[in-house]
Amino acid sequence: MKFLALAASIVVASSAFGVTAYVERVVDGDTVKVSIDGDTETMRLECIDAPESRQEFGYESTRALTRLVEGRTVDLEITGEDRYGRLLGFIFSNGRDINRYQVQQGLAWNYTQYCGDEYAAEEEAARDAGRGLWDGEDPEAPWIWRRNN
Repeated sequence: MKFLALAASIVVASSAFGVTAYVERVVDGDTVKVSIDGDTETMRLECIDAPESRQEFGYESTRALTRLVEGRTVDLEITGEDRYGRLLGFIFSNGRDINRYQVQQGLAWNYTQYCGDEYAAEEEAARDAGRGLWDGEDPEAPWIWRRNN
């Protein structure tokens, strides 16, 4: 498993959060390509689900994440691997939880299916304030959009 091989390299590239990595590219609002010890890995941001690229507000979510992390060295807290072989985890930039930030700004949903209420308060605050995707009438959750498209 890729996760086990990566865990061995964590000792070499450790930081206060677990792993230091360089973000090569943002794929979408909840997925990035990172370089860890010279190896490129795809990482899915844990506990959030952002609009898909072709979905309404997908471009804005991707663009916001790009401005925050692309081309930067970040800290990762890797929690595992998903069924597609992507790393799962949290990204921190200058100490800021980027996963949380995406939800706070209305750029992603709290992904209750996999993480319960991890960022539920942040989603509710963004919704109440009409930030990001919550500025619209009734945004379609990505898990529903994927099922229908």
